[in-house]
Amino acid sequence: MTFIKWLLGLPLLFIVLWFAVINNDLAGIGLWPFWAEDDKVDVSLSVIIVFLFAFGFIMGFSFAWLSYAPRLSGEKRRNKKLSKEHDKLADKVADLEEDLNTLKKDGDIESETPQKSWSLFKKKTKKAKEPEVMVDIK
Repeated sequence: MTFIKWLLGLPLLFIVLWFAVINNDLAGIGLWPFWAEDDKVDVSLSVIIVFLFAFGFIMGFSFAWLSYAPRLSGEKRRNKKLSKEHDKLADKVADLEEDLNTLKKDGDIESETPQKSWSLFKKKTKKAKEPEVMVDIK
């Protein structure tokens, strides 16, 4: 997935930088609510383009993160609950194994090897023939 992000992101970044380098004229920017209407700052268009591109990227990333935040918190809760259940089951399995071992030691249960289950896709192995030994009697 990261390869696809780089594959799409790098050409877009090169296009924005190329566009910023070509537009190198000065532009007057007035920040009316903060400064008086007559006060203007002369800034290169390339700086404005790169700044606005970075600002849009950061805003898009933050909005995407905020839209997934509730889902991520619910996922964390479910993971915590699942890990608690896993720990409980692991404790039960350990107790059952301990009980089984004590029963085997007491002799109440005979230790048996499990039966081999028949499988449709079982690989057949060939048994090696015993070599014939020829004895020369004289």
